[in-house]
Amino acid sequence: MKQLILKTAFAAAFVCVAGHGMAQVTTVTANQMDYLDNSTRENFRTPSSGDINIVVNTTLNNSLFFDDQVGDLVNQDLDGVNRLAEQFIPSFRYYLSSRNCLSAGLLLGRKNQAVAGTTLNIDTNDVKTLEIRNQSRSLSLRVAFDHHNQPMRFRHFDLDTYFGAALSVGRTKAFEYLDATFVGGDYLHEEITTPGSASGGELYTGVALRFDRVSIGAELLAIGFDRQSGFGISEVTYDQRINNVIESGTFLAPSGELPIQFQGANYSALTATSSRTSMYKGVRLNVVLHL
Repeated sequence: MKQLILKTAFAAAFVCVAGHGMAQVTTVTANQMDYLDNSTRENFRTPSSGDINIVVNTTLNNSLFFDDQVGDLVNQDLDGVNRLAEQFIPSFRYYLSSRNCLSAGLLLGRKNQAVAGTTLNIDTNDVKTLEIRNQSRSLSLRVAFDHHNQPMRFRHFDLDTYFGAALSVGRTKAFEYLDATFVGGDYLHEEITTPGSASGGELYTGVALRFDRVSIGAELLAIGFDRQSGFGISEVTYDQRINNVIESGTFLAPSGELPIQFQGANYSALTATSSRTSMYKGVRLNVVLHL
């Protein structure tokens, strides 16, 4: 009889405690959870095949820290085509697997200069007003391949190391506008266009702190090169009034890179094969958004 009473009391106490514990349970719906992921992904820090990232880069290259292999590329850049001065618009990265990925983006280069003035000249043949505008543009497609090593995992981030190679190819165009008026009423208008092409390549290694949705890192450019070609010949369109004689037309003119024997003359036909290659090193900082 005593055992029955003890068992009954123990059962009543258990029911009381269990009922009190269940009262502390709060029902949570799926919409109230932080995120839902029905895929086989291990975590957000480990990339998977088919993942897409948005990459924003900026390149640091300063003669105080890095020496160019073949002189100063900035000073050699006569047509405003300079891979180091280009700004990267956001590029896209596609993962072929958890270790390998392809990136594609555009390289934009530009340089502008505008100068205008009015002289105090009073002689008839002297220049009264002068305006010169210089513009140069380059647009290239850059494609890169990266191979990532096994990351080092920490509590709040993964340390991701990788190495890669990139190639770029594109077109360049330099434009110069000249507008001059003379004291006697004559004038000269010229538009000078110089097309060209640009290509380049890079070998680099990188390290990044990879969080769930974003990565921050840096890439060391072990070697990079720029090749500019097709420059040296300009197309000139002019409209002028000199000594009260009005003329207009188009001709070809050599730039300063061609031999001196070709200078000082206008041509109806002119061909030249010119190229210039420079090598450089540097550091590129990047921010990656994982979609």
